Amino acid sequence: MNTIEEFRALLREELGLSVTEEDLAAPLDQVPGWDSVHVLSLLTLLERRTGRSLPLSWFLEASTLTEIFGLARTDTRTDTRTDNRTDNRADTRTGARTTAP
Repeated sequence: MNTIEEFRALLREELGLSVTEEDLAAPLDQVPGWDSVHVLSLLTLLERRTGRSLPLSWFLEASTLTEIFGLARTDTRTDTRTDNRTDNRADTRTGARTTAP
């Protein structure tokens, strides 16, 4: 997933959320139709769509849909945070899973 429009289409088609540009930047609790169950559903959808494991802790820290989109973008990786508990990202050279201490 490379564009915000692809992300909006995923939200609309898979979660039934028709979000506006303003909704993308709004706090999650102010997005019409958003509830906490969407976090897990969206995480699962994005992992399937991107083929990458995405730490739940990153999603729980995100306060807007734009931030969640930034975590899942496949064209660039701008967020370099690490999960203090377990980081299950795959090494892009070998495909091996890495685990943070």
